[in-house]
Amino acid sequence: MKLTASQIALIDEILVLNGLKYDDIKLEVTDHIASEIEVLMEENSLTFQESTQMVFKKWKPQLKLTTYGFLLGNHFFGPKIAMDKLAGAAIGELKWVSVLALLFTVSIFTMFRINHNIDFLILLGISFKILFIIGAVFAISAGIVLLKSKHKTVFSTLFNKRFFLTLFYPITIMIGTSDITTLYRNLEIQLVPLAFTIVFLLFLLNSFRLLVQHFKFVKKLAD
Repeated sequence: MKLTASQIALIDEILVLNGLKYDDIKLEVTDHIASEIEVLMEENSLTFQESTQMVFKKWKPQLKLTTYGFLLGNHFFGPKIAMDKLAGAAIGELKWVSVLALLFTVSIFTMFRINHNIDFLILLGISFKILFIIGAVFAISAGIVLLKSKHKTVFSTLFNKRFFLTLFYPITIMIGTSDITTLYRNLEIQLVPLAFTIVFLLFLLNSFRLLVQHFKFVKKLAD
């Protein structure tokens, strides 16, 4: 027994009242709950109201308000199913950023120590600075575009939550309080500043991936 549009809209409304405001997760959960309600109504001759109560009782643990503390923000709460997905995405990002940052840092550091090419080191510093400035401009522009979006997703939430964090390092470079040339102070590459720079650059680049994922979902809804 297929649910009507008004019944599905009611499921959507109940999820919003339970704090599930992420459209990508809400769409998926609404589909699951609607399917479970349809099965109960068909196999047990229950009314829509009775079936809805039973299904939402089953989903109650997934809709319980949850926080992941420092990982997502100590004062950031939401339904468990949404917080789990946000935390999973954040942890996954930390893992691949850490691995790539380590690989790039060791490779660049080793390359310079073997060849001791000063021109390479200077070019590296200039390249990082250009990438950060371009990235910061695009991130700010993307943030403005995102403000106009009527939809809220896991991807847009992650983008917004670390927006100022990802911009912090490039902004300090642009206003002159940080100098990327510290990477090659005394014509020697500095391992820790290099790793720090690469980590921030990877986080900045991943912000654009999150933005693309958000608008892919928005386009999917429109189609």
